[in-house]
Amino acid sequence: MRIARALVSCFLFCYCFFLPVKTRGGNQDLSAKIEAANKIRNDAVAIDSLFHIIRNNRLSAQDDLAAKNNLVFRLSASQRFDESLKLCHDNISLSRQLQQDSAECVYTKLLGITYYFMKQNRQAKIWFEKALAMAEKKGYHQIIYSCSNNIGGILIDEKDYDGAEKPLLRALELMNKQGAKKEELFITRRLLATLYDYQGKPKAAENMYQATINASLAEKDSIYAAYAMTFYADLLWKQKQYAKAIATGQKAIEIERRNNDKNALLTSLILQRKYIIGQRDFKELALLDSEIIAEQKQLFSTDLNKEISETEVKYKTAEIVYQKQLGELAAKKKQQLTMVVFTGVLLLGTLLFVILYQRNRARQQSQLEAEKIKAIIMGEEQERLRMAGELHDGVGQMMSAAKMNLSALEQQLQLSDEESTRKYQQVISLVDTSCAELRNIAHNLAPYSVQQLGFAEALRNLVQKIDQEKLAINLFMDPLPEPLDEVTASTLFRVIQECINNVLKHADAHNLDIAVMYEKGELSVSIEDDGKGFQTQLTGSAAGIGMENIRKRIRYLDGTVEWDSAPGKGTLVAINIPLKF
Repeated sequence: MRIARALVSCFLFCYCFFLPVKTRGGNQDLSAKIEAANKIRNDAVAIDSLFHIIRNNRLSAQDDLAAKNNLVFRLSASQRFDESLKLCHDNISLSRQLQQDSAECVYTKLLGITYYFMKQNRQAKIWFEKALAMAEKKGYHQIIYSCSNNIGGILIDEKDYDGAEKPLLRALELMNKQGAKKEELFITRRLLATLYDYQGKPKAAENMYQATINASLAEKDSIYAAYAMTFYADLLWKQKQYAKAIATGQKAIEIERRNNDKNALLTSLILQRKYIIGQRDFKELALLDSEIIAEQKQLFSTDLNKEISETEVKYKTAEIVYQKQLGELAAKKKQQLTMVVFTGVLLLGTLLFVILYQRNRARQQSQLEAEKIKAIIMGEEQERLRMAGELHDGVGQMMSAAKMNLSALEQQLQLSDEESTRKYQQVISLVDTSCAELRNIAHNLAPYSVQQLGFAEALRNLVQKIDQEKLAINLFMDPLPEPLDEVTASTLFRVIQECINNVLKHADAHNLDIAVMYEKGELSVSIEDDGKGFQTQLTGSAAGIGMENIRKRIRYLDGTVEWDSAPGKGTLVAINIPLKF
């Protein structure tokens, strides 16, 4: 079912750029800027760029719709759902006032896209059906088959397979009549093939894949033929047509190698690896593993360079805007001073103006510093999540593959003496221990999401994961004014997590008491263990460095932290943070 949902998401993205706007063409430079923003891989950078284009330029109706259309998709993909919903509703109201039916129809469809990303399929289907009804009245063919496809995909998600077939077939028929683009036709045929597979109609699914492959090859479009071959091979594998599946997958791999399609090639190689494992062809498996690792390294390096380049563009743009603002501010100040000279304002008035100006500037600097702090902390969280994902999905898979290959070698080696068997088992045990440690590191880097669960629930989950026989943790928590500020919640959670880790690693404690109390706008946290304690004055040690890191984080929140400890007397950490609403 995840495959069907991923296909619908891909289909929604493809339709971000097919707009039925009947107006004169927009400014070519602005259109080029919008197109460039659309190609940015990083959602945050793309969102900033699109907002900047919309706010700082007078766009034609076509360019405005194109920019906002992509902006809604990017906001939804980044889970900034409130902004996406508001943008859609505001522009629906504006479209009605200006009697722009095509724009109203597009924003109605975009509401469906937003709810689909929110995993609210029922609401998404309602808005897609509204957009479909509007498009049918006005003859907007692209939106008709777009919404029909989206509705079919949602029905597949809901396992209403009989209901999904009709809108998908309607979409495919209309696409053929209207001469839809090859990527649109491919996704629709892929959805239909998936549907037939779920319906238990393997022959119909096979025919759909073969028709897609033949049509792509007839148009000399080897890339989409390779994509279809990859999915077709997976279907053949499910039908236990192993040799045919491997041969079909190999054809897709050869095409993708020739076209240097790195992402598709990596996907095909991983699927082919599954088939080879099933056939126990370990020699071919070793070759595939080597190529997969090489492609992953190259793809990771390319993506990293692109992200760095996009980030550099973002900050260079911000620097230009900042310099422009400084110039405007300097010009404004000069004009104000000139007015003071020529109007003969009294010295007291001038002094009052300077005082007010300095206060305002200090307030602005404080706001900028707060945003900078938030960006640093949230950037660390995002980096932790990225590193956890890389460890789990990259290194973790390679470790699992290593264990699988070692296990497969056991029979081939035919270990006869006890010493060789013991050493072999030690190697297997070492790999198992490494896998477990890798999982622990990944989970520590990316624990239960504070943003999704809330601070209190996330902290309870953290405590429950600790082995109570190793360390008995007593957690007391006052009712908190949830949800806490995102930066406050994330920072405080990390600090408490660091304190627990310190107790586990260094304190030799048996009991740990954690109390989180809230009173009169102030949050107080105490963390007390019965361990061996330490000298808090040793600031040059590793403990001192860790204390300074915690102190900096709490200072960012305008809070205080104190340690009370001595050798043999345990440790108490007391944290106080004023909450801002």
